[in-house]
Amino acid sequence: TFDEKARYVSGFTTAIDPARLPELQAELDQFLGQFFGRCEGDAHPTEAYQLSLAFFPLSSPPSK
Repeated sequence: TFDEKARYVSGFTTAIDPARLPELQAELDQFLGQFFGRCEGDAHPTEAYQLSLAFFPLSSPPSK
């Protein structure tokens, strides 16, 4: 088993204007690139970690 201090779990549900989806996805891509770059910069990595990120609609678009 792993020490619970070695785990970080977070999430939230929010409402957005779907027109902003490309902008928000670009920000997520930028964050993931920066985060990955920091991880790859470790001189002597000794443990493997998994980062998962999902961003998807939970509701159907309103009928027109």
